[in-house]
Amino acid sequence: MKIRRRFFTPLVLLISLLLAAAVFSLLTAARQVSAEEAPDEGTVTAPDDGTGDETGEPGEGEEPEPEPSVASVTSDGETLEYSDFSAALAAWGEGATLTLLSDVTSETVTVSVTCTLDLNGYAVQGTSGRTLRVSGSLTVTDTSLMQGGELAGGGVRVIEGGAFILEGGYITDNTAEDGAAVYVADGASFTMTGGTVTGNTASGNGGGVYLSGGASFAMSGGRITENTASGDGGGVYAAGSASLSGGATISGNTAGGKTGNFYL
Repeated sequence: MKIRRRFFTPLVLLISLLLAAAVFSLLTAARQVSAEEAPDEGTVTAPDDGTGDETGEPGEGEEPEPEPSVASVTSDGETLEYSDFSAALAAWGEGATLTLLSDVTSETVTVSVTCTLDLNGYAVQGTSGRTLRVSGSLTVTDTSLMQGGELAGGGVRVIEGGAFILEGGYITDNTAEDGAAVYVADGASFTMTGGTVTGNTASGNGGGVYLSGGASFAMSGGRITENTASGDGGGVYAAGSASLSGGATISGNTAGGKTGNFYL
């Protein structure tokens, strides 16, 4: 019996030690897996709620921001706004009023109907040739408080059968051979009741206005001032008929390096 006890006791201790070592190994491995799966301390991961990321891109279900309107067209009592100037021009039909809502640039705008352009304090900047080409009847006005709207870049050409009426705004910073601001062809007319023609330069005649032989010009208001022509008529070159009345002002224009307001 004593021999058996001596043999049994060391065996039990050995088995106990082996079991303890195995349990310890398992616990250590479990702790390592838990540490790898847990997020770093101080890191917060926001849930994806579909509202977009930090780049400002719209998220799922969000509408993109609309483009700002550049012009509106009023026709038959209905006004529609357009973010594209070409689309506004396409909708600008007979009897309609196109109102600028921002500065715009454009190639030559051809007007063949009776309509109105309200500069509304903004500018149309022509990029090639004349800014406006009128074969219909166009009225240009400016309903803004400061009356600071502009036609620039190439001025206005009124062709045979066309009528151009200037009620407000500025025709300025235009260059051409003749009639830098307004060129009026045979059989066309220009009526000026307001607005300002200023700061235009002709390499030939008519820094402000050029009237062909069969054209007509009637001015009862507004100003034609500080325009320049290398030839004659720094303000107005009139080969056609012209009449001035009311508060019309033509002054401070230069032709051929000298004072030259009106050449008839």
